[in-house]
Amino acid sequence: MMNSTTDKAGTYQPYPIENFEEKSVPISENAPIVFEMRPATIHGRVVGSIASSFYCAKMETKIHDLAEWLVNNLSIKAVGVIDGSGQAKGVIVANELFNILSTKFGRELHFGKTLDAIVRDTQTFNYTENIFGIASEISSSLMNPEPTYFLLTDQTGRFTGIFSTHDVLVYLSDITNKDINLASRVQACVVPKEKSHEENSFRFIAQVKMAKEIGGDFYTIKQYAEDRWLFALCDVSGKGMSAALMSVAIGGMVHLYNFSRGIKNFAASLNEYFYRTFEGEQFVTGIFLDFDKASGKIEICDAGHSMLYLLRGGKIRRFRTKEENPPLGISSDFPSNTGIVSLMPGDIVVVCTDGIEDQKNPAGEKYGLERFLHFVNHKRKSDFAEILQFVFSDIKDFRQNQPQDDDISILLFEYRGLKFTPQDQTEQI
Repeated sequence: MMNSTTDKAGTYQPYPIENFEEKSVPISENAPIVFEMRPATIHGRVVGSIASSFYCAKMETKIHDLAEWLVNNLSIKAVGVIDGSGQAKGVIVANELFNILSTKFGRELHFGKTLDAIVRDTQTFNYTENIFGIASEISSSLMNPEPTYFLLTDQTGRFTGIFSTHDVLVYLSDITNKDINLASRVQACVVPKEKSHEENSFRFIAQVKMAKEIGGDFYTIKQYAEDRWLFALCDVSGKGMSAALMSVAIGGMVHLYNFSRGIKNFAASLNEYFYRTFEGEQFVTGIFLDFDKASGKIEICDAGHSMLYLLRGGKIRRFRTKEENPPLGISSDFPSNTGIVSLMPGDIVVVCTDGIEDQKNPAGEKYGLERFLHFVNHKRKSDFAEILQFVFSDIKDFRQNQPQDDDISILLFEYRGLKFTPQDQTEQI
């Protein structure tokens, strides 16, 4: 039993409960009290750490006295109700109490009555239980617009606090934001915002702008032999965390794969992994380019992506292989069809994702690929970084106050030929 004394002012003062911090909060000089009682220590991701109230009142507290205290402490949304030994018996929600007393004759009917007349039962949890386990258990309540309150107790059933669905949602939101920020940093290591390179025979740049902190666009550029380069640009189905995880998985496979075996085997390996892992529920479109600097030839594997263009002689041409491939991950069979193109000096290869084409303005009009491709073609002699800076700025101006609808990735590659020198570029401008 919880022993107690009465001080000279007549205020109820409970003796401390072992391992608990307890602080009395008098309502009036001669009335029973509301007091605060919480565990002395709370460690880890336990539900006690998100409790929004540690206030409780004894069952024999008068309803009108508690109402008076709540009026003077409007930040307290709920108070626990306990018996003489500190056992949790129920909860009083402030708004519900005010509604009861504001009804016709509500104050008169409840004046002088004690909390046992209106206390209501609610689900009770041990304050050391894991937050995520409880969130799963009360998931249906999390969808309700009004908060639901739950009691917290120790292993003996003594009151240790109150938490609500609102507290859980705030915590989960905070954790999600932290996880997204971490995932964004991880993804940025695998998919940097920009990568560029320039030498006598070719130059390239790749940039990505995610619609949110993380996304499903992926590109990689890798020199895997003295004269051999891999270029890849992929678009994972869906958005958010799941798409980001798949893009990181692609990055890991690119890092580990021996590309001397060719892009056909790599594409087939990717398809096998995604199909076996996601059973056709997630897929990836992508362009894989194997560039041979010595010959100027580029081998193309188009996995259901199609957004691959060649700028040659002032004209814009769409690359198409004789036999197409499906997206990666939708079928156990992947034909790995490829085509080979011999590049000419001055050729520019353009690869992008559908975030450019599908971006809408407030009128519902799409930005479109034609606008993008004609600008790149018109500015083909300019610095690639300046071209992309203008493109992204133009897209932003086009969408105005509309959000960016999808991730946007762009890869530009120009073949200059083996005999190109910086003076040749100067003469062409």
